[in-house]
Amino acid sequence: MANSTEPTEEEQLLQPAPKIRHIHFKKGNISTTPEENIDTTNAVKNTKYNKWTFLPKTIYNQFKYFNNLFFLLLALTQFVKVLSVGFLFTYVSPLIIILMLSGGKELFEHIGLLKSDRQVNEKEFQIMDPSGELKKVQSQELRVGDILHLKSGDEIPCDCLLLRSSEKNGTCFISTMQLDGEQDYKLRRALSLTQPLTDITDVFKMKFAVQYEQPRKEIYDFVGRIEMDDGTMEPLSLENTLWGSTTVKSGNHYVMVLYTGVDTRTSQNKAKPVYKFGVFDAESNRMSKQLFGLLVCLSIVLLIFRGFNAIWYVYLIRYIVILASIIPTSMKVNQDLSRILFKREIEKGDPDLENCILRNSNLAEELGRISFLCSDKTGTLTQNVMEVKKLNTGNLILLPENSKELGEIIRNHDEDPYEIQMHLSPELKAREALMCLLLCHNVTPVEEDGTRVLQASSPDEIALVEFAEKCGYRLKQREIDWMDIVTPAGTTRRYKIEHVFPFSSARKRMGIVLRDTQTNIIYYYLKGADSIMFPLVDAPWITSAQEAVEHYSREGLRTLVFSGRILSEAELEAFSALAAEADAALIGRQEKTNAAIATLENNMVLLAVSGVEDKLQEGVRPSLEFLRNAGIRIWVLTGDKSTTAMTIARSSCLVSRTMRFFIFKGGSNSMKSIAKIKNSGYQHAIVIEGSTISYVLKHHKEVFIKCALRCPIVLASRCSPTQKAELVALLIKYSGKRVAAIGDGGNDCAMISTAHLGVGLEGKEGSQASLTGDISLKQFSHLTRVLFYGRKFYNNACNLSNFVGHRGLLISYVCFLNICCFYFSAVSAFSGTLLFCFTSVYLVFPVFALALDNDITPSMLSKYPQLYRPNRSLINIKSFITWNFISLFQASIAFFVGLLWFGKTTNAIQSVVFTALVLTEIFNIAVEVRTWTKWMVISEVGSVIIYIVSIFFLPFDFDLTFIMTKSFLLGSLISFAISFIPVFVVTLIDQRINTPPEYML
Repeated sequence: MANSTEPTEEEQLLQPAPKIRHIHFKKGNISTTPEENIDTTNAVKNTKYNKWTFLPKTIYNQFKYFNNLFFLLLALTQFVKVLSVGFLFTYVSPLIIILMLSGGKELFEHIGLLKSDRQVNEKEFQIMDPSGELKKVQSQELRVGDILHLKSGDEIPCDCLLLRSSEKNGTCFISTMQLDGEQDYKLRRALSLTQPLTDITDVFKMKFAVQYEQPRKEIYDFVGRIEMDDGTMEPLSLENTLWGSTTVKSGNHYVMVLYTGVDTRTSQNKAKPVYKFGVFDAESNRMSKQLFGLLVCLSIVLLIFRGFNAIWYVYLIRYIVILASIIPTSMKVNQDLSRILFKREIEKGDPDLENCILRNSNLAEELGRISFLCSDKTGTLTQNVMEVKKLNTGNLILLPENSKELGEIIRNHDEDPYEIQMHLSPELKAREALMCLLLCHNVTPVEEDGTRVLQASSPDEIALVEFAEKCGYRLKQREIDWMDIVTPAGTTRRYKIEHVFPFSSARKRMGIVLRDTQTNIIYYYLKGADSIMFPLVDAPWITSAQEAVEHYSREGLRTLVFSGRILSEAELEAFSALAAEADAALIGRQEKTNAAIATLENNMVLLAVSGVEDKLQEGVRPSLEFLRNAGIRIWVLTGDKSTTAMTIARSSCLVSRTMRFFIFKGGSNSMKSIAKIKNSGYQHAIVIEGSTISYVLKHHKEVFIKCALRCPIVLASRCSPTQKAELVALLIKYSGKRVAAIGDGGNDCAMISTAHLGVGLEGKEGSQASLTGDISLKQFSHLTRVLFYGRKFYNNACNLSNFVGHRGLLISYVCFLNICCFYFSAVSAFSGTLLFCFTSVYLVFPVFALALDNDITPSMLSKYPQLYRPNRSLINIKSFITWNFISLFQASIAFFVGLLWFGKTTNAIQSVVFTALVLTEIFNIAVEVRTWTKWMVISEVGSVIIYIVSIFFLPFDFDLTFIMTKSFLLGSLISFAISFIPVFVVTLIDQRINTPPEYML
């Protein structure tokens, strides 16, 4: 049996006494203990900057890139006269442009987040003032102690205490999907001291003090008490609270604000916004450092041949400045501009990606390098919409399609006694099974906008009741201590609720004791997991029931076992005495309660086995198959039960039918579990619960994570938001791979922020995950489409960066050869104007057009997901050496042909060499293009035209008389041909040899 995620009462007593908050409420006047500061703002903040930190943080983040830092230092050297080698504008202007463009992009994204935060912060709510009037205030204006009015459908803006409910029984149903990932409704109760108030304004006539715990992350526990002026006291627990980011699903309510802003449970479990540095940025940064190393080496070589003298360090710096084109100034600019195109394409250019928002364009390329995906379950993989597919009663298998016929049969047996026995006719056994479905639950029928709806703490409970209603029964009404049902014959029967035993992760079952007010017969119904239930029940068909459970599980259905028995008055009285004794205990209360319940759980009669389908999100199965085939490993981190997680993993085909689950046991069994996984060859899907995760990460963190990394699937259930984030962080640390996290609820925000790439889905009841994510999607299946763009973005960004680097290497190698041939004089081969035009005018459009290239189509990637290849790196030492060799070869050919052809005229050499370099680079880019578009043709042809026209406007750099001669044209074409054709031939051969066969199809 798995341990509960909640600490036992003994553990709580052994912990240090927590600090207590105090709110003193005296006839509408609110005060707190003087030494406490609890007046925090309720404003939501998802931005990385504020008005004071934006500029310094943006500048700091930009100079984390080696290129930018280098060119800052380079620009500073040009203010020293002895180190100056050209116009100051040539070296300063690119840096200014880089900072303006990068800062502008950050500002644009920052403004977008500010607008999103403003929408949440300026949402209006109603609070009651001491005069009893309701007035509207913005969410960000709420303060501790405010009396807030909430109605059905409201998303709760902060953590509150339920004072009074419009429901007669003082209850309130809330959806906690944005907090813990579960869409099933939770029941909350108003305080017994304030619920009886006929007029809520009477609360302002009362004197009381609320004492409660300081802010903490635990969302499943709360400790406090309210003490009236007359000494009356009422303890406060989780069932009296409404946490922020949850949604009211029934009635109108008055609540008192307990925590605001950063003190709320949501904020306590939410990671702070961080500046993420993508793998592509790291690779390009590393390439810049490699280029810098090459720059220094070349400069030192020149200095060695020139010789060391008194001012050798001046020449060294001048050589570095002259050859500085090796480190391309415009690389960061090109990357940022390409990201703007990527953002527009993924958001506006694909009708299949509805409502896709790339919130952090700095991580666009990260989508092409994902190796691990950590996914939430509820609302992410599933719709959380349940439907009973089968109900096996031993003699009959009840299906939704024959429910009406079954109702007609049961109608004829309405007058027969309602008895729970092993030996009944098939019809009566079906009737007793349906009665168990109809009565053993926490479902409440309510009216919403004139429509009857069922509310419950679990969607499968609603599905079970709905199935019973399809068979002719009806849950008419439910209050705290009774419920009314209508039989298929139209008879209304009332049952008094004596005791309810809620489902817990420890017990794995739910029970209810009912008294039929008409016959005074006492029934005890029990339902739960098969592993717990089968040892408790008895029936002739128990073997076939076990086989049915196994069969339903293989079909991907959630299974439950139902049982019941009739209690005598003596048994009920004996149990009530034991239960009262347990409730009075301060130590071991839960253990004593379980022992009391155990006295009822004997002689249980097996009634039925159900198979319930949890419907998957559209396109989940093919999406998961694509991810697996693409080489992406998947970890499911959910707040739901382990049985549910296993069922969904099976039904979604995340876990194949032949793969077995391995239930990881904690405590003293932890190392044994790890040993068993190793002995199995790491072929099992690991299933581990939150309580076990806490123990294992504390005592065997590294061993467990390394073991889990070798398994195909990991399912972590009953995870708190903090545990999800911790697992993602450990996965990043020990795998060394790129990790993405996807979720749709507020409880997923921490892991989304922690991952290299966070994917937020549009939740049904909130947008926290969507706002927190680096990219926002409408549904899980869109992820595969986005990965196509990620692969494209990464490939194109690498090609673009390689060519930007190659462009700088061409110029720098020519300058290096020029210095060598002209007595190691520290003079550039080209003027500052030509250097600027080469990178920023003539070649900017062809190089940038590579961002539009596309080597495969989405359908090809869907058919061959192995083309995704998440572990590939296109910027590495091999590519660095290759591009250096190509650049040196082409620069040498262009320079020496020009030198040998026109060795007597410096201007002629410059004209021929420069023209050859421009043509060579334009054609080099053309060879790399795989999918030609009109924009690529325009960029290539247009660049040639711009170059030819510009010659006539640069008389100081080109001799127009010489330019108009055949000798110039012939020399330029020969230099271009000799430098380009060999590289072109080798490139074609390499593409033919190394292109994957899928490209050829």
